[in-house]
Amino acid sequence: MRSTPAIRRTKASLEAPTGEPHALRRWLLGSRLYSMTLGYGSPSTFFAVAPDNWPGDPAIGHRLLSGDLQARGHVDAVAPESADPPWQRAGAPPLWLEALNGFAWLRDLRDSGDIAAASLAVRLVDDWTNQEWRWSPVTWRRDVLAERMVAWIRHYDWMAAAADPGFAARFVFSLARQRTHLKRTLRTGLVGHEAVAALKALVFADLAFLRDGRSFEKSLEQTLARLARFVKRYVLHDGIVAERAPHLQLVVLRHLVDVRAALTSAERRPPAELVAAIDRLAPMLRFFRHGDGGLALFNGAWEGDRTLIDLALARSGSSEPAPKSALVSGFQRLAAGTSLVIADSGSPPGRGMDGIAHAGTLSFEMSAAHERLIVNCGTHPGAAREWRHFMRYTAAHSTAVVDDTNSSEITNHGALEYRAGNVLVDRADSDGAQWLDMCHDGYRSLYGIVHRRRARRGYLRRPRRPARHPARSPLHRPLPPPSCGQGDLGAKRPGGADAPAERPCLAPACLRRRHGPGRKHLPRRDRPRAPQRADRAGRPGADGGHDSEVGADPDGRVRPERQTLLSRPRRRSGYIPNPPP
Repeated sequence: MRSTPAIRRTKASLEAPTGEPHALRRWLLGSRLYSMTLGYGSPSTFFAVAPDNWPGDPAIGHRLLSGDLQARGHVDAVAPESADPPWQRAGAPPLWLEALNGFAWLRDLRDSGDIAAASLAVRLVDDWTNQEWRWSPVTWRRDVLAERMVAWIRHYDWMAAAADPGFAARFVFSLARQRTHLKRTLRTGLVGHEAVAALKALVFADLAFLRDGRSFEKSLEQTLARLARFVKRYVLHDGIVAERAPHLQLVVLRHLVDVRAALTSAERRPPAELVAAIDRLAPMLRFFRHGDGGLALFNGAWEGDRTLIDLALARSGSSEPAPKSALVSGFQRLAAGTSLVIADSGSPPGRGMDGIAHAGTLSFEMSAAHERLIVNCGTHPGAAREWRHFMRYTAAHSTAVVDDTNSSEITNHGALEYRAGNVLVDRADSDGAQWLDMCHDGYRSLYGIVHRRRARRGYLRRPRRPARHPARSPLHRPLPPPSCGQGDLGAKRPGGADAPAERPCLAPACLRRRHGPGRKHLPRRDRPRAPQRADRAGRPGADGGHDSEVGADPDGRVRPERQTLLSRPRRRSGYIPNPPP
């Protein structure tokens, strides 16, 4: 039985992250003995694989030249041969240390256009090699290691032009040791987008050392076969990644495009499964874009860089337009003129893929042209762990919340339990009209409540019923869910002969609509008064109002937002129909 309410239903332990090695294993990995097993020889040849061509941020590059790295919402000093090495600096935020040791900022230095940038990059790479030759949980963590290896390999040509003659030998020696450790960590525990990033790094390393012997050739074949098998399962048949997160859709597409480019530069044919995955990913990335070019904010996503999204789609080579729905993952898209609604009408991600999933079943976002009208809270890369956790709550989404309880329970290790797994959708398209009917039973075991929403495309064209009115929104109309959990949603209709009996609802419910950051609000004295009763919905005793909330800014800041609420207090005279037995 689930623990009740809340925020009470989130057994959140916000202290120690999961997945770290056992204490004894950490001691062994950090010992000199393990360091010796990484090898003291280095390959005799090196091939610079597909130089990096993704754009960087010149402003960050110029700031780094002056001695400060800005990353993940934090700025700290970074200098080579410093008395206080930055790589594991005490007191620095973990997210900033991840970005620092990932070396993705090399492209920012490169795009700064300063002639001293390459020399600084060489000195920082050498400093890392001298300081971090032993394993540590911060600098040698698998995802950080994979990002660093790819960044080093793809920027080698640029750095080598400003390096001393001995840099190549030091660079290759360190890279070979990192490859050995990465290959060992890939034996188990490959999950989600991190698995794609790690396999990509091993492909790049094998290609870089390919001319040094048959062992690298064999390793490359095995890694490509493993990557092909993984993406075939991980990228669902409708083209959405298993985590159901729009920002990871972009990340994985970039990874696979990079692998294809690297294989092409080495005159090798990419696996058919990899090419097919790219062709499925690109249209669904378009599916998640609003009119302003940014991404919808589902499952921990943020709006993203519009230019980067355009570039990724262009390099994918796919021109297929966004579909109307994602049949496997359950997302729906309703478009009418410049108005757009994207709804999450699918079950939460499965076990192993739900580490960042949000309890936002049946939430939706709405935009008109370049303005976002209704949004979810979302997150951003630099958000603190506590903020990322709170933004997973159902209350941080544009959907219904019963008794301040999440629709899927968020456990202490980040996964979901007692999820809203029974989600039904009925969609009809005829002569340009669109009808969407959906429901989930996430509250059924606790309160006997099934949440149902309906939407139709024609509504988006009618100015007489503005979307800001909380009692009249098609996606919030609290109609009885006649058959959720029994099959076809259209089998019965409310009010008919087969309508189920009703009983008093003793749990307070709240319908939430988060307004987009660009939406202008009237002063309180001029704002139309929110409705006090939801008579059109047939629910007496409902109170309307507004609430102050926060959201995630694309630049990594927490911004104020407004939220429209339609709530029913506990033990009022409202009714919710009994769900079918």
